[in-house]
Amino acid sequence: MPAEPLPITVIVPIYNGAALLGEALTSALAQEPPPARVIVVDDGSTDDPDSVLARFPTVDVIRQKNQGVGAARNAGLRATDTAYVVFLDQDDRLVPGALAHATKLLDTDPRAAFVSGRNRMIRADGAPWESGAAGIRPAVRRHHYRELLYQSWIVPPSTVLFRRSLLTTAGGWSEDRRLNGADDYELYLRLARQYPVLDTEDCYAEYRMHGGNTSSDAQKMLDGITFVLRAERMHTQSSVELERARRSGLAFWQAVLGLKAAGQELMLAAKNRQDIPAAAGKAVVMIARHPVSFGELVKDHLVHASARAGGGGFRAVLVETRRRLG
Repeated sequence: MPAEPLPITVIVPIYNGAALLGEALTSALAQEPPPARVIVVDDGSTDDPDSVLARFPTVDVIRQKNQGVGAARNAGLRATDTAYVVFLDQDDRLVPGALAHATKLLDTDPRAAFVSGRNRMIRADGAPWESGAAGIRPAVRRHHYRELLYQSWIVPPSTVLFRRSLLTTAGGWSEDRRLNGADDYELYLRLARQYPVLDTEDCYAEYRMHGGNTSSDAQKMLDGITFVLRAERMHTQSSVELERARRSGLAFWQAVLGLKAAGQELMLAAKNRQDIPAAAGKAVVMIARHPVSFGELVKDHLVHASARAGGGGFRAVLVETRRRLG
C-alpha cells in the first residue's frame, strides 16, 4: 500500500531553467513518502519549460510575467494549503529522505517557523564536488537570531522546510529587488526574530555550483547582504548583544565577499586581458584592508583543495579557486 503523502508542497520557481528542471522535479517526486504537491511557478521563461513539464503530468504549473524570484515563490505559497512548504531552486536537487526527516523534526515543535539542514555541493554536470571529507557546520541549538546575524549558515533555500501558516503570517518572501539575492537571508532573520526555529546537521539538498548562481556574483551578494543587515539595525539597536552580532556579521561579509569580489574582478580582467593593473590594485587594497580574513581564507582554501583532491597539489588549488570565485 502506497505511503501517505507528506503534508508538504514543493514549490519550484523557474526562470529560463529548463535544462536542469527535470532533475529538480525528479528529486522532489522521488521522495519517500512523496510530497502532497509539487508546484512549478514559471516566472516568464523563454526557454520552453513546457517540453520538460510534459514529462511530469502530476506537477501543477503557475505561469506569470517575469516579476522576480520572490514574487514567484509567493505565487506558489498562495496556491497551496499544506502544513509545510519547501522552495526548491530550479538547479538544485533534494536528497533522498530529506522531506521525511525535516517533517519529523518540525513536528516536534509546533511553534517553530522552519527547520534548516545542510547541503552538499555538486558540479554543473551533477557530479559531487567532494572527493574527501568535508566539514559540516554543527547544528545551531539556540540563539538562532543572534547566530544568523553573525553569519547565515543556511544555503540554499532548498535546505529549509517552512511551516506555511507562520511563513504566510510573517508576510512571505520579500519582493524588493534591492536585496540582490539576499532575500532568503532577510526571510530567515525575519522569522527567527519572531518564532523559534530548528537546525540540523543532516543534509537536505544538493547545491549546484555553476556560473549562473546568484551567489557567484560576490559584489551583488555583498550589496544585498549589506542592505539587509543595515535595515536590521532597527531590530537590534536596543540590545548590546544583538547589535554587536549585527556589526560583526556586516564586517565579516564585507571582508569575505569584498575579497571574493576583488578576486572575481581580477580573474575577469586577466581573462579579457584588459584593466589588469586596476583590478590587481583593488585586490591589493582589499587584502591590506582585511589581512586576517585573507589569511584565514587562504588557509581554508588550501585545506578544502587538499580534501577534494585527496592530497592537494597545484591543480587542486586551481580547481578550488575556480569553485570559490565562480
